[in-house]
Amino acid sequence: MPPKRTIPINIPNPFSKFLTGEDLDTVTVGTTYTPGFWRYAPAPMVRVNVQSAQNPNYSSGGQLSPCLRDALRQYFPAMTVHGRSYSPVDDARFKSGINPVLNLIQDNNAVTLGLYDIQFNPARVNLNGGNFDSLDTIVEEVAHTVQFLQTWAKQPEAIYIAVDLGGYDAAKGAWKADYAYYATKGRVQNGEGYKNDVEKWAKNRKFDILSSVVSDKRYAPQGNVCGYDISNYSLERPDW
Repeated sequence: MPPKRTIPINIPNPFSKFLTGEDLDTVTVGTTYTPGFWRYAPAPMVRVNVQSAQNPNYSSGGQLSPCLRDALRQYFPAMTVHGRSYSPVDDARFKSGINPVLNLIQDNNAVTLGLYDIQFNPARVNLNGGNFDSLDTIVEEVAHTVQFLQTWAKQPEAIYIAVDLGGYDAAKGAWKADYAYYATKGRVQNGEGYKNDVEKWAKNRKFDILSSVVSDKRYAPQGNVCGYDISNYSLERPDW
């Protein structure tokens, strides 16, 4: 019988089409080949290279990367809503694509509808690193989740219990109504609905956080934080 020899083959991952935002490599399987049949190697010889498991800068499931969450967590402490603890930075979920209706008045980079519903334009915002503008948008939207949680906490306990056992949908409705009120107020006072107190608070919070990040001795020398370039940036407080 001819001698056996071990050779590698590459098998495409059949689940990659179901995993959006995940960078999956092929599976490399060691096999033992004898003319006439193949015998797959035992499971321990199978190597799967999943970047999200190896790269702390990689986002998975709409959650910010482990590295970025660690970097931002000190600026976004946990908040208690009706007896439950929520983390603006750990619990925030980003969803690729913005509902066209939300862009009728202006072209948004991202829109926060709730803690678990931050819609973003993937052509402009990268959850896995990139330019400073992406980081700028991410921090501002997480600041909006703080405001959302504050709105949620103000909802009556009865609504909290009755709706979805957590009142998340009710809180989204209240957040939408609050924003509409301040947008109307901003249009009257400043000529633009976007120039409102909700946006002003989030932008000022973003300014404070990113001013600290870009000067942090852990990141400034490398000009990079969790894959985001902080060597070339622009920060401004709102002018209204």
